[in-house]
Amino acid sequence: MSIPSQLCRVSMAIVFVATSVAMMAQSSHSGEARPGPDLLYWPPASSPQLENTGIWQAEPILISGSSAYRRGEFLYQDFLYDDAGADTDRPDNAHRSLGDPNTLVCATPCPGGPAGDYTYPSSRAYAGNAADLVEVRVKLLGDATAIRLTYNTMLDPERVAATLVLGDSASPLPLPFGANMSARGDLAVTVHGAHAEVTRLSGATGVGTATASVDMKSRQVDVRVQFDTFDPRGRVMSGC
Repeated sequence: MSIPSQLCRVSMAIVFVATSVAMMAQSSHSGEARPGPDLLYWPPASSPQLENTGIWQAEPILISGSSAYRRGEFLYQDFLYDDAGADTDRPDNAHRSLGDPNTLVCATPCPGGPAGDYTYPSSRAYAGNAADLVEVRVKLLGDATAIRLTYNTMLDPERVAATLVLGDSASPLPLPFGANMSARGDLAVTVHGAHAEVTRLSGATGVGTATASVDMKSRQVDVRVQFDTFDPRGRVMSGC
């Protein structure tokens, strides 16, 4: 008995489709069918510096040089790897090497890149990046001002200090502890690892206290300035 040609063609088509599906399933299972490297299929990497815990709830900006006010928090997103130091006597035609921030390169101006003549010590603990900020946040609590500093690199939090300037003054005043700069402000909080020291820029006494804590995993320093030390309500924060 002969099989009609139409039925034969249908049977062959079913076999072809079934075989193709089986081959695709086998290839997919072995990973050979996916285009591109396996890296494209990995889950997103976690970044503790951008994750929020405790009182901090606002989403990060993720745009360098930008600021925002979100969920009761002021945020500033800093530029990454821009911590080559101040330009005190750097020649106009010399720039810091992106590969080594302690090396000046280029006989003529280089496009982009950090520049400055303050350099890091050679110790690995500084990693040529220890003072590089990722983000600064400020938030008012019921009895204190909370400030969070997020660093790009943190191998030893005792190696870096930051000065937070609160309030205002008629003219710039020198910042304490050899910061080698001035700013308009009433009070300075110098944060050094898990320590915070308050200085009245005018030299007045009775300055009060502040506290700081360090999260090594998130590379963050969390500061609290109680209102009895400095009450910002109704005042202006000049800088931090």
